[in-house]
Amino acid sequence: MSCRTRYHRFTPGSTRADADGNVWIRTLEAIDGESIYDVIDRSGSLSDRVFVPPGRVIVGFGPDGAVFMAVSESGGARLERSRYRKGR
Repeated sequence: MSCRTRYHRFTPGSTRADADGNVWIRTLEAIDGESIYDVIDRSGSLSDRVFVPPGRVIVGFGPDGAVFMAVSESGGARLERSRYRKGR
């Protein structure tokens, strides 16, 4: 038996919840090729706006602000781990 995970792209207008209770919304706009994500906290307030460099897309979250991004490269892709800290 094989186990396959279906990956749903984080496209403009879509949302994802992180491990810390925030909701990330990928906005429809981009600035200089950077994707923009609005971060909504548990109270429902916009707590931050995060800019992700060109060529990267958020693919998942971990505890304590961990953000995982796929990076396109010639011949494939790689996974990067970064940390989200409010207001940075």
